[in-house]
Amino acid sequence: MARIVKREGALVVALRTEGAVIIPKVLREKLGLRAGDLLEVEVRGGDLVLHPIPIRRLTLQGVKAASLDKLTGLVRLGGDAVKDKKRLYRP
Repeated sequence: MARIVKREGALVVALRTEGAVIIPKVLREKLGLRAGDLLEVEVRGGDLVLHPIPIRRLTLQGVKAASLDKLTGLVRLGGDAVKDKKRLYRP
């Protein structure tokens, strides 16, 4: 369970193993974030800023964003993404 502390009106979270940060539930619910959602990360004036990326903006050569997780996993494993996509996404 994540330990979340309030400090001067802001929420404070800890940086965990491999750079993971747990976004407090109240913020996830407020922003409509779910597990697997993508966030754009940038440094702005010494601050770390996260921007949720709407699913509808994401495409990879015409492949819908909802399919990206499965396809990137297949490519990472060294499989033939085209054959595997046809096998996994039969109508």
